[in-house]
Amino acid sequence: MLLVLQGTLVLLGAAVAQNPTSVDIDLVEGSTPGTLEVRVRPNGQGFSGIVSAVQFTISWPATSPATLGTRVQYCAAGFSLSSTPQVTASGTIFRTYSAFGFDPMSTTCPGEVWTAGVWHG
Repeated sequence: MLLVLQGTLVLLGAAVAQNPTSVDIDLVEGSTPGTLEVRVRPNGQGFSGIVSAVQFTISWPATSPATLGTRVQYCAAGFSLSSTPQVTASGTIFRTYSAFGFDPMSTTCPGEVWTAGVWHG
C-alpha cells in the first residue's frame, strides 16, 4: 500500500526568534499494526506556542483496499483537527486534514513541547 502525505504547518510563538526555522511532517506506520501516525519535527528551535494552522493531505491508489479509520489526536486541547470528505480523482483517493489552535500548547497541554530535531505525534 502506498500512502502519500503532503502538508503545511504555521506556528505562532511568543516571539519569532522562538519559532522553529521549519517543520517537517511525516506519515509512518503506527505501533499498532494497521495504523498510521502523522508526526511533526521542528527544526532549529523547539516549540510550545500556538499551532495556528496545520494542513496535510493523505492520498493512496483507488485500487487499494486501504481505508482511514477513527483518528486519535495529539494535544487535542491545543488545536482542533477536522477532515474533509474523502475524494476520488484520477485513480487516487484523497483526504485532507486541517487543524487550528488559539492557545499556546504550553497552556493547553502543559509539559508538551515539540523538541527541535525530534519527531512528535
